[in-house]
Amino acid sequence: MPNTDKPIENTVFEQSQPADNEINIWFDSYEELFSDFDPRSYSKRTLSNDFIDQIKKVAKDLDNKNLTLKLLMLESNRNSTDEKIIIERLHFFFRNNYEQLFKERKKANIKGITLTIAGVLSMIVSSSISFLKSDIYILHLLQILFDPAGWFLLWTGLDFLIYNNRKTKNELDFYFKLTNAEIVFGAYK
Repeated sequence: MPNTDKPIENTVFEQSQPADNEINIWFDSYEELFSDFDPRSYSKRTLSNDFIDQIKKVAKDLDNKNLTLKLLMLESNRNSTDEKIIIERLHFFFRNNYEQLFKERKKANIKGITLTIAGVLSMIVSSSISFLKSDIYILHLLQILFDPAGWFLLWTGLDFLIYNNRKTKNELDFYFKLTNAEIVFGAYK
């Protein structure tokens, strides 16, 4: 990010305090926003994990409403054409990741519901066989198979519904915030 030769006071303390729903990130060149290993143009280039991680750290405590991502760099290094392309790339990245995570979560929920229902049905079949109190070997074997299968399917389904949603909640919230955020470039002294 910032060049270590520069005194911190020149870039941080001359800036005004960010607004309540504003993320300020400062850098020296546009290259710092992108992966060093991706030589493509700004419109297609992979974003830097460090850049995304820094935004996540700051954004987690902010509201979804009127969020602004302000990217700050020296006025002499700015290029309005590149900035427009980068803003479009960032909007596409955040929107695309949000939609992808939302679809994955929806699939996981459907899978969880299906497994849970299958587990309950297996337990109903096992209970029905138990209720018959038959001396037929095959029925006893089916009860032995359906009983643990029902529990396994039930708990696996609930695992998908509860724990998978918890794991993806923070990521989904982050991308939702940034999908609706205003992205602007600014200068620092």
